[in-house]
Amino acid sequence: MNRYLKYIALSILVIFTLSRFINIEADFPKRYTDGGFVLTDEGWYCNGAVSKILTGKWVGDGFQSMPIIPVNHIVQFAAMSIFGVSVAVSRSVIALFFVIFIISLYFICRKLYDERSALIAIVPIATSPILFAYSRISLLEIEMLAFVSLSILFASYKKLMPSMMFMLIALLTKPTAIFAIIPMVYFIWKNCGIKKAMVSQGIIIVTYGFYLMAIHDYFPEVFTGFFKANVSGSIEFSPLKAIENLSMFDVVLIAILTMMIPNAVSGKKWLFPVLLFSFSIIMVAANGYQPNRYFIIMTIPLCMIIAAGLHELKDTKKYVAFILAFSFIINGSIIFRMINKQEYKLKNYCQNVDTKKIQINMINTVTLFNGHLIRR
Repeated sequence: MNRYLKYIALSILVIFTLSRFINIEADFPKRYTDGGFVLTDEGWYCNGAVSKILTGKWVGDGFQSMPIIPVNHIVQFAAMSIFGVSVAVSRSVIALFFVIFIISLYFICRKLYDERSALIAIVPIATSPILFAYSRISLLEIEMLAFVSLSILFASYKKLMPSMMFMLIALLTKPTAIFAIIPMVYFIWKNCGIKKAMVSQGIIIVTYGFYLMAIHDYFPEVFTGFFKANVSGSIEFSPLKAIENLSMFDVVLIAILTMMIPNAVSGKKWLFPVLLFSFSIIMVAANGYQPNRYFIIMTIPLCMIIAAGLHELKDTKKYVAFILAFSFIINGSIIFRMINKQEYKLKNYCQNVDTKKIQINMINTVTLFNGHLIRR
């Protein structure tokens, strides 16, 4: 690859990755908001950490997710213990996980394909407006994908123990990580043999199953409430709806993917990312409620397919220039508007709300913004 294109790609990656930390307390972009769940979930997924710091108890009043998905609460507790309780700290943790995610994706694609393909493939990921938006809010998708990508990375180097550990951590971050288990069986089978593949992923499933049974026994109300809200109340297999919504996920990313698919499938290392993509579609399609953030789990296979396509090309200069220009101009203009036209309505609401009239589902979010305990 031309060294100037390489420097341009690196510059784009550094600029867009670091820009996530600018005005991180600003409102979530309206174009990606799917109802009020983004606002309430942000408080819920940190309330264990906040409760521990402010009251000394991990599990407080109201809806609790800490026992079921403890990883984010523990990470947020560590960060807030050092820097204090605030939405800036909470969101910065997720932005840092995005950095880990991008670096892991690069090394996965570099290991499976080549350095040039890996570097260019992560550019549309780093500049994706929807990923930019969701890496600046304290939700779980980016953090979960960071751990899944670390699991894949270690498996690519045949390091199965750390791979198993990170996959289990991913499940304890958000159960949606289950989409990667069956593709990982195939991936480890091709790298290490079928026995190690079945045993490693089997241990993860059994361990996670015993953990959930323990939570069911010790925190029955938390267990029932969480799965009623997130599983039983939303199961509805809607594949056509998922495919329709995918087309609106990220126009630039989907366009580049479409351009690279014919080249990717002409090579030998396309089946694993296609399996990941297929199971991520199934995971989304199994949910009647399909907000755009659910499609973020497709980011790993999309990046790998783009890298696979680039790897099979003999002359990539034109393709590389197109991807860099397309990502920088189209995505860059959208992200620039996000940063330049910031609103702080949620922050102002949380800091000026009448605590006696506050809605019960907003208490955790208001507490997170204000840094002290809020009660009605």
